[in-house]
Amino acid sequence: MQGGRAWISTKSTPPSGPKKAPEVELGCIQDLSVPAYVVWGAGTDVGKTLISAGICEYFSRVNKDGAVLFLKPFQTGYPEDSDADTVAGVCGGRSEVGDHAQELLLAGEEVTEFPCLLNPKDSNVVARTEYAWSQPVSPHLAVQLEGRAVTDGQIISSLQKSLGKFAATDGKLPGSMALVETAGAVNSPGPAGTGQVDMLRTLRLPGILIGDGRIGGISSTVCALESLLLRGVEISCVIMIDQGLQNEAAVAAMVSQGGFRSVSGKTMPVIVLPPLPRRRQARITAQALRSWFSASTAKFKKIANIMQSEHKERLAQLASAAERTEKMLWWPFTQHDLVKHVTVIDSRHGEDWWVYQDGGPAGDPPGLKRMLDGSASWWTQGVDASLHANLTRAIAYGSGRYGHVLFPETTNEAALGVARRLLEEGPGKGWATRVFFSDDGSTAVEVGLKMAFRKYMSDKGLLAKSEEELAGLRLRIVGMDGSYHGDTLGAMDCQAPSIFTGMKQMPWYDPRGYWIPSPSLGIVKGTWTLSLPFELTGVGAAELTFASKEAALDAKGREGGAVHKGYQALVKQSFDKAEEGGMTVGAVMLEAVMHGAGGMYMVDPLMQRTIAAEARTRGIPVVLDEVFAGLWRLGLVSAASIPGIVPDVACYAKLLTGGTIPMAVTLASEEIFETFRGSEKSDALLHGHSYTAHPTGCAVACAAMDIYSSADHNPNYQGEGKPLSPLWDEAKAAALSSSPGVARVLPMGTILAVELEVEGGGGYASGAAKGVVAKLKELGVHARPLGNVVYLMVTPTTQPSKCDKLIEILSEALKLGERDEEAGCKEEVGQARRCSFFKFCEGAPAKAAGGGAGAILCFALGMDTPTVRWCYFGGMTASKTGTHQILCVWRDNW
Repeated sequence: MQGGRAWISTKSTPPSGPKKAPEVELGCIQDLSVPAYVVWGAGTDVGKTLISAGICEYFSRVNKDGAVLFLKPFQTGYPEDSDADTVAGVCGGRSEVGDHAQELLLAGEEVTEFPCLLNPKDSNVVARTEYAWSQPVSPHLAVQLEGRAVTDGQIISSLQKSLGKFAATDGKLPGSMALVETAGAVNSPGPAGTGQVDMLRTLRLPGILIGDGRIGGISSTVCALESLLLRGVEISCVIMIDQGLQNEAAVAAMVSQGGFRSVSGKTMPVIVLPPLPRRRQARITAQALRSWFSASTAKFKKIANIMQSEHKERLAQLASAAERTEKMLWWPFTQHDLVKHVTVIDSRHGEDWWVYQDGGPAGDPPGLKRMLDGSASWWTQGVDASLHANLTRAIAYGSGRYGHVLFPETTNEAALGVARRLLEEGPGKGWATRVFFSDDGSTAVEVGLKMAFRKYMSDKGLLAKSEEELAGLRLRIVGMDGSYHGDTLGAMDCQAPSIFTGMKQMPWYDPRGYWIPSPSLGIVKGTWTLSLPFELTGVGAAELTFASKEAALDAKGREGGAVHKGYQALVKQSFDKAEEGGMTVGAVMLEAVMHGAGGMYMVDPLMQRTIAAEARTRGIPVVLDEVFAGLWRLGLVSAASIPGIVPDVACYAKLLTGGTIPMAVTLASEEIFETFRGSEKSDALLHGHSYTAHPTGCAVACAAMDIYSSADHNPNYQGEGKPLSPLWDEAKAAALSSSPGVARVLPMGTILAVELEVEGGGGYASGAAKGVVAKLKELGVHARPLGNVVYLMVTPTTQPSKCDKLIEILSEALKLGERDEEAGCKEEVGQARRCSFFKFCEGAPAKAAGGGAGAILCFALGMDTPTVRWCYFGGMTASKTGTHQILCVWRDNW
């Protein structure tokens, strides 16, 4: 025993390996009706608790009908030192403790009323300490000395619970407010060793910063402010206690001139409070504190007004964002007339979003809903929440050191760092020697096409001919049906006709290729299955199903079989046909293994291996489009290793910068590079853009690639040359493939794709997945389908346990969607309703009307003349495709 308090010494060892970010439950709602702020400090002993007490007391006194909650998530030196007791003592409020802090108290549950230091009346202030340690040291050190460890997730969960309970009860009273006070400085470690700014960032609460008025305080205040802003924390104001050094004036000048402002463009105010009274015997007397609080009343009023005003403005901006968006913005790949709801994203943390909820017709309070970004922000996101700050720091460093510098005839360490990682450690290892930078994947593909054509022309002696002699040269590519290489004109010409290339989209489209049909692999009813879009003679069932994914992907091991022989004949025939009519095949363009935009189809790697082999025999360069599939998206640093292809050129983008800044690269062999050497500038590769190899993007690309291939940061990394450890439980994926209405499932690397069964074919324009997507959103997962394909995508660093949870959520969404479909048109006779997730049978009355007790006469909406659809729902076959919203009239015994 010491000082009348029990020392608890159950010690714990801090965990090793990659840190796991605090998880917030998907689908949970963070109530925004009550202003809630975090009080940050530029250092220790800067007056955080006294200022917190002053703010709480002012709110309590002015808003007599409201309630005030003060939360101290963790406290050391407890209970002799208790910030919650100080706040309760100043306000005459109630001090509460959580179970963890309670362990340090000798008595039973302690709920203490304090006499008000300022106003002798009943107080509406509650101050709570959740976790506590006796030693007056940093929380992470206290855990090492005393034990009783807690995780970041436990702290976040307790804060959510306390804030949520407050918002649902006393916080409903007008004028209520909540404060969360941190320990030490902004970057001081919490109990698990994580910096507080990184731990609390997940809640996206706005804050106020208590600056330091002492010697050295200008620097510590500005540094703290930078740390907060680099993590997207909104700071409403900076508050400093006057220490006689006029630090506040210097900080105010730096804040106003240094860009310390939010997206709104407003500069944050710096407020100075009077000097604290002199201490007597290490304490400030009660009378002196009363005088100080009284002298500070006007300043606390200003602070309170700022907090309330900022909160109202935040709510107004969130509430109006959808309307402002519809008036000013133009979305990609979106028919605006079909959008019924705009998703307003307040912020991102790792793989998750906070999405604004307006409360709806039920009149619920506004809030933020936690949702997983199931599209990995359109296939770019590379890290989970625990590594988010690493990329932010890299961006700041690259921008701070270089800003931007032009690239022709110059160099910089950031660009060289990217090149080294790609060529010596990454996808170019062993074959590529050169890196060409561009801005996006589509441009990278066009650069690759120029490289390949130059190599072909050089090898065939065409470069020695004159322009007149080459006037009749008509180059084209050989590719695969269903591939997609981007939306710039040259990249569009490299893909087969589709919804993306029609006359409405691009009247200039000129398909310059021959596209071989794409056989695909996936789990069908529990078994890895090869689906062929063409007939092959002599192929038995044994070659169409596989015992495991490894067997299905073993392209080299499957050579020599009937499927391979059929592929060889088809490929040879295709190359011959491609050169009919005076055309010349100058390159092969393959979207490596996975056709992303084409519907998340895994192309049989044996087919791509066969195409590449035929190209080699004909002296045709091979370009691999790994913009989507490369850099660990499929669980490997290069998807080319699956079919065993060594390309001449390869293109990378999306995961290159971890999901932060646009940048792309095209890798080339030395043989490719040599064909552009010469004595004339016209021999060079005349391609580029102003931001080529911009150092900010290069810096974050270096950081992202280091994270992917580091066991210290990536829990799934198994070593150089090895795939990531499996993220998706294949047995659970196989079970999912047997769900009603599911045609196939594909678990590969960071992707889980589910194709829904449809009648008459699916495709990008299909709306069959809308019902499942709607259910996913209800369950906390935002998904953007590809027609009748629902997919979920995570990062290379995602914990497999999170993927297990996502499979459960997707399975539940499929079940709910199926039940909704079954119930969707079981209406009473003559009742009209809208069905948003059905596309009904068209042009087949006999099929649609047979076998059931009833049918539906459907009128497609939005047409000048209603079009009759005959629909049958007895066996559900007509209800599993979906594009149109229609008016359904149930007719008994039609």
